Amino acid sequence: MTAIILAAGKGERLKPLTALTPKPLIKVSGQTLLERNINCLAESGVKKIIVNGSRMGNQIESFLRNHYEQSNVSIDYISEGDEPLGTAGAIFNIIDEGLINDDLFWVVNADIITDFPFKRIQLNSLYVQNSRGKYEMQILNTLKQSMLDIRKFSWDMSIFLAQEFSLLSIASKYSTGSSIMPNKSNPDVIEIMRANYAVMAGHYSELENLISLPSGYHRDLQLTKRSLIHSIHCVTKTLGLLPDLIKSIKVDVQRSNEFIDQDMLMTDQAYELVQSGLPFREAYIKVKSQQEASFVSKTLSRKNSSSGSAYNLDLKILKARLKKLNQSK
Repeated sequence: MTAIILAAGKGERLKPLTALTPKPLIKVSGQTLLERNINCLAESGVKKIIVNGSRMGNQIESFLRNHYEQSNVSIDYISEGDEPLGTAGAIFNIIDEGLINDDLFWVVNADIITDFPFKRIQLNSLYVQNSRGKYEMQILNTLKQSMLDIRKFSWDMSIFLAQEFSLLSIASKYSTGSSIMPNKSNPDVIEIMRANYAVMAGHYSELENLISLPSGYHRDLQLTKRSLIHSIHCVTKTLGLLPDLIKSIKVDVQRSNEFIDQDMLMTDQAYELVQSGLPFREAYIKVKSQQEASFVSKTLSRKNSSSGSAYNLDLKILKARLKKLNQSK
């Protein structure tokens, strides 16, 4: 099997990274985009690769010579000159030069990162075109799940920080003063983190509408990258704020204790009666009637309280799990 790697792009969207370096030679996690694609193709059984270049092509040609001269894969470099030929023009140029004779061959853009199993040849070109934007949506959907948890966290924080509750406090750098109320402090960072989920949801909706097109390729699809890149930037910035923000949280224990109500323990009281042999339905009715009579259990202990309940958070178990998770990384 033969493959063509198109590496003649100008890299306008990655400037200033591409000011002195061609886009295929930009490194991601210590490995160039071009290298990733060559290795992926080679692992899939591709024996011959033609790299098509243009802008700063001498750097690409030198890279191939220095890294793949002794490779088991045959790699040729061809320049399309200063005038861009486009995708079809580049392919025809390679065929005209006699560098490829196969009826079927792969065409890969040098600026993608993929672990796609190229052995699974997809012959339906319409399917290939119709998949554009779907992978971006899958990534955004995954990112949305993280942002949804952050949104819930931010909502809870904004409520418990409010003056009506005053259960928590955070470092002053995460808040600003009110423009009109001298006594008020606004948790701006938390509110913006909460809003970022809406930004993600907007990008997801934008992608969904962008790809709602007739079959085939359309220039509209170029706009899918903006939503993806901005979403990744939004999530990474938000996640980067979390660790120090969480460390700065202080709990007003005395104030929190004022909110503890015996109603929180009613289910545990029912379970305690079940452990003594009473059917749950009868225990439920008994506790409910005692609640109406302002009954307060004198025997309920932490030992008998359900793990994870308000009376028994079992934070030690969660800390142990988190420590084990960090050690496994």
